[in-house]
Amino acid sequence: MKTIVLSMFLNFLLLGNTNWDTKIYEKAGVIKIKDPLAYLTGTLKDDDEFTITLDDIGKYTGHICAGAASGFLMTQKALKILYPDSTPIRGDIKVTGSQANDMLDIASYITGARNFYGRDEINEMDLVVDETLSKNPQEIVLVFTRKDNGKSVKATFFKQKLIKNSIKEAREISLIKKKVLSKKGTSEDLKRVQKFIQSKVESILNGIEKDLYKFEELK
Repeated sequence: MKTIVLSMFLNFLLLGNTNWDTKIYEKAGVIKIKDPLAYLTGTLKDDDEFTITLDDIGKYTGHICAGAASGFLMTQKALKILYPDSTPIRGDIKVTGSQANDMLDIASYITGARNFYGRDEINEMDLVVDETLSKNPQEIVLVFTRKDNGKSVKATFFKQKLIKNSIKEAREISLIKKKVLSKKGTSEDLKRVQKFIQSKVESILNGIEKDLYKFEELK
């Protein structure tokens, strides 16, 4: 029973809400990326870059939560490892995830990787789900691969560690969330849910949550 409740809450924690404070999200920094299609179409001039923020992720996904923040930070770190001395190039990056979820979707948005179709310079199937990457559903894996040189980075998110010090409250929030979704909750219930989720986001961005991620360079 405890496992079921914990799993339900973890899934909810990755859903988040739609009311965000951009001042907090600025702590995530930015991701700069070049886009050949932008130059081709005149969207960007010369050698300009797109700057993507966590606030942009919120507009894309409709929410900012622990999972969304972590997906942004994981992609940010992986790209720094893949491109230590240059700016990442959209369309030159393949992403493989252990689950089809928001984190994979965020990586797709940032890198331009697609699954069923291309964008002129992007080949099909640059975005792939491979469930064999992780035997534990609580450990989400994203593998980023440069198509020009084959260099890969494996990023793992240990989402079970998010509530290791707040399991009791997490269970309570999971029950309150059910009330809110069924329209039986009060405004105070909603505020409590939002406060809990956004406090997790803030602690992640402030570096309070430790050992949530692991990065490995693959050969």
